Parts: sequence; C-alpha cells; structure tokens
Amino acid sequence: MNEQAAPPAEGDNSEAFNGEKYLQYVETIEAEQAKIDAIMDAAKKKAQPHKEKINEFKKDAHNDGFRRRPLNLTLAERRNRRREKAKAAKLNDDQRSEYDRMVKALGAFGDTELGQAALQAAQ
Repeated sequence: MNEQAAPPAEGDNSEAFNGEKYLQYVETIEAEQAKIDAIMDAAKKKAQPHKEKINEFKKDAHNDGFRRRPLNLTLAERRNRRREKAKAAKLNDDQRSEYDRMVKALGAFGDTELGQAALQAAQ
C-alpha cells in the first residue's frame, strides 16, 4: 500500500514549500484543463448550426404571435423535466424509495424553487 504522510494542517508552514512539486501539479492540471477546453470548443462549433436553427424557429414562432419569454420558459421547463426523468431512471430501488419519501415529506414545499433544488441535490 502506498502510504503518504498526511498533508499539513491549513495554515501550517512548518514544512518547507516545495515549489517544483507544486508547479508540476499546476502544470499537469492546466494540461488536462486545456484538453477539456479543446473538447468544449469543438462541441460549441459542432452545435452552432443547431443553435442557429433554433433561433430561426424562435423568430418564426415570434412572428406567428408567440412571445419570446413564455416560449423560452416552456422550453426550459420541458428540458428540465426530461433531465429529471433521466436522473430518476438512474436511481436504484433503494435510492428511488428514499427520493419518494423525500418528495412526500416536502409536500407543497417540493413545488417551490428551493424545494426543487433540494430534490435535485438528493438525486
């Protein structure tokens, strides 16, 4: 087993600071972050034509008399429901039972913004 000494307590400067080791961690983390950034940039570029289509559909809906804010709210609520269902589908039986008990215990509070946040955190 690879045993390492516990890190010093916060604010404990009794050990000498190893700048080289620290820099190595920082550079390694930055390299991984750069990979994530490249993936995210590629995904944004790939999604751009779809976003443009969505914007056109929204303009068409607006031109047909549908107001932007209510349409956007409807879309957001439906997307959130799909995401919640997908998360719920991943719960095992014990987790689902616990979740159902939490929903029941919250009652009407579960319908509030704060209650919904608590339920999502539990998932």
